Amino acid sequence: MRYTEAGDAGLERSTSELMDAIVARARDIEGIESVLLGGSLGRGEGTTVHEPGGDRLASDVEIYLVGRASSLRSAARGLEADLASRHGAEISAAWLHPDMLRRGRAKNLSWRPSRTIRLYELATGSRTLLGTSPTVRPIDPATLPLGEGVRLILNRLAEAAPELATGSGDAARWTDKILIACGDTLLLATGAYTVRYRDRVARLAAMDAPWPMPEGWRGAVIAAYERKLSGSAADDGDARGDDGVVVATLAAAAERVTGQPLEPIDSFPARFVAAGARRPELLRYLPPIGPNATFEGLVLLARSWRAGHRVTARMLGRALAGRPLSLALQATALPLYLGIVRAEPMLVRAAGEALVWAGLPADEVGAADEPARLADLLRRRWSVAT
Repeated sequence: MRYTEAGDAGLERSTSELMDAIVARARDIEGIESVLLGGSLGRGEGTTVHEPGGDRLASDVEIYLVGRASSLRSAARGLEADLASRHGAEISAAWLHPDMLRRGRAKNLSWRPSRTIRLYELATGSRTLLGTSPTVRPIDPATLPLGEGVRLILNRLAEAAPELATGSGDAARWTDKILIACGDTLLLATGAYTVRYRDRVARLAAMDAPWPMPEGWRGAVIAAYERKLSGSAADDGDARGDDGVVVATLAAAAERVTGQPLEPIDSFPARFVAAGARRPELLRYLPPIGPNATFEGLVLLARSWRAGHRVTARMLGRALAGRPLSLALQATALPLYLGIVRAEPMLVRAAGEALVWAGLPADEVGAADEPARLADLLRRRWSVAT
């Protein structure tokens, strides 16, 4: 089975060698039961970049270490650091407890089942590199909640913000990821989501939009999927993308999920956090008993502290009040993204104010005095929270 859809033989060979290196590194980890390759590479749909000297892998390498020992968390970090220094691809590694997969829980510290895209795709679109394939609770993709799409778009905006703010060479690729997240959300809204990109393209081409979308939305979204599959680059003029597609998709989806309208954008983060905290499908850490949002808030507070980030009294207060940092960071990505692509300083300032409201140190936010620095701060905090 191939790792990419459009990569040349040299890229397939180098990707296979990378997988061999991952297996060799993971084989001796104590407590390991299996190693999974997720994401588009696990499905054989990895993204490539065509260059004169040969194709280059553009997809992230998503590795999961499955086992019961909590030491696998630090082992995953070690594997990620070791391999990232020796290979060009961006490699992420995480620990998954087999009971989490078997019971359909979103995270290791979650206690109740969730219907998530990640669990669905691990069950149907991952590849076992080492050991025996674990049992993953089956999920009917038609039952995936629309909240998954809302989270997906906001997460993509947080990831892409630094690239868009600096106008990096990867800005167009990240814009395509945002448009693909919009397409995935439209499919979720109609119960038509499926694991493979090619099938999603076919369904988007035939579907009626579940809510009003701007003219040309279908062509823009499908073209983003096609570029991901073919390895072709977007035109320079497309680098900042169609924010109209993003706003139309997110406005309808977020209001359906939370009851809160997108406008006004500057107040969206606080409204989204308050409303989203009442929706378990927007949370990742569900306790056995007690308030869901408070549990997630405290878990993320502990994760921030362990990652070396400053934890403020305001952050603690927000967590105890059931206003998880995860929701605040996701929602803040929207005004920051729009402030960057529309060149509107007012929206960038609103994003900074939302981060202070969420409890991030005011001096740390104040020091991020330009969009690129604020975007980098958001992504660093976001990466810990997610």
